[in-house]
Amino acid sequence: ETNTGLQDAQLDNQDDNPDEIILLDQPLLQVEVNSLEVQILEKEEIIESLRSKLRGKDRQISKLQQKLSA
Repeated sequence: ETNTGLQDAQLDNQDDNPDEIILLDQPLLQVEVNSLEVQILEKEEIIESLRSKLRGKDRQISKLQQKLSA
């Protein structure tokens, strides 16, 4: 019951001054956006690394196929 009271109080505060809440949230949102951008870049690096490994494996497979054909 105490938690619900606190949540209600927070909601009431937000309603009192929505502009202030938006200003407070903007830096937090920017931090989240930056964090997500970093995660995306890391994933892209992983993907490129895997693609490179696949290209290497494809070359190995081609060489083995040529040996088998000879």
